[in-house]
Amino acid sequence: MPRIFHLWLTLAAFLLVAGCGGDSANDAPAPKEKDWKPLVNAQRAFADLTEFANLGGMSHLPARREALASGRRLIRSKLREAGFEARDIITDSWTQKIPRLNGGGLRTTTMKNILATLPGQRPEMIAIACHYDTKMMSETFVGANDGCSGVALTLELARQLRAKSKDERAFTYVFAFLDGEEAVVDWRAKYEEVPDNCYGSRRLANQSDRFPIQTVILLDMVGDADLELVYEKSSHPDLNDLFTQTAKDVFGIDIFGGMKEIQDDHIPFKEAGMSRVIDLIDFDYGPGNSYWHKPADTVEHCSAKSLERVGTLVMAALPRVESWLKKELARK
Repeated sequence: MPRIFHLWLTLAAFLLVAGCGGDSANDAPAPKEKDWKPLVNAQRAFADLTEFANLGGMSHLPARREALASGRRLIRSKLREAGFEARDIITDSWTQKIPRLNGGGLRTTTMKNILATLPGQRPEMIAIACHYDTKMMSETFVGANDGCSGVALTLELARQLRAKSKDERAFTYVFAFLDGEEAVVDWRAKYEEVPDNCYGSRRLANQSDRFPIQTVILLDMVGDADLELVYEKSSHPDLNDLFTQTAKDVFGIDIFGGMKEIQDDHIPFKEAGMSRVIDLIDFDYGPGNSYWHKPADTVEHCSAKSLERVGTLVMAALPRVESWLKKELARK
C-alpha cells in the first residue's frame, strides 16, 4: 500500500507538471493566415449571388413559379456567356410528386436539373454541384446563402475551368445545378416511398450510364460572411483530408471547424454506390445557426470574401483530386 500511494503521488506530480507545460503550449500564437492569390473572381460571383437572390426565392411554391423559371433561364444564360455551347448544356426535366405544403395529399411539379459538361482527357466525370431551389416558406425567403451562394460559386468555377485547355483537365467535368434539394414538408418523411428531399440529386445519381460521375464536390451555404466550413463526417475521408490539407497549404490556417454529419445532396450518390463525395458547407449561419431557413438569409449576411476563399480552395484542390481519382480508378 505505501508503495502504491508513493507511485500515485509521483504520478500526480508528473501530471501536474505536464499540465503546466500544456498551458504554456496553449499560449502559443495561433497560425497566421498567409498572403494568398485568389483563383476566382469573387466580385463577379457575389454579383451573381445578388442577382439570384433578387429574384425573391426560387422555390416550388405556385406563387414563386415565375421566379423559379427566371432562375433557370439565368443559369443557362450565364453558362452560355461563359462559353458553353448549347449542346453542352442539358436541361433534364421530369414531373415530380411532392406533398402539399399545408397538408392534403400530393401535387405535381416540374423539376429540372441543369447540367453543363466540359470535356477532359478522360470521359469519367467530376461533378461540381449545388442546388438552386430555395426553401418553400410562407414568409419571404430569398435563400441568399442557402441556394444562391452555391449557384454563384458553381458558375464561377465553371468559368475558370472553361478557360483552361482540355489538356489541363484530366477528367470531364459536369457542373450540376440541382433542383429539389429542400424538403417540402419534412426531410425525414417519405411520400409514396420517396424521401421528401434531394429529388434532383437522387435522379442524377441514378443516371450513371448518361453521366459517369466518379467524384462529387458539393457546394452548399458557402457565402456566409462568417465562414467556417464543416468537416462533414459522411463525406469521403480522403477527400476531407485532401481539402483540409489544401486549405492549410493555401491559406496557412485551417478553415474547417468541428465535425458534423449533414444530410445533403451528396447522400444520394453514396446510396447509389458512389462514395467519392465531399460536402463543402458552413452549417453555422448566424448566431446559433439562426439565419438558416429564416428570412434573415439575405445578401447582407453573405460576403464576396467567403466565395473567394471557397472558390480558391476548390481550384487549388482540383489537381490533387484528379491525381487521387486516377489512383482510385486504377484500383478498380
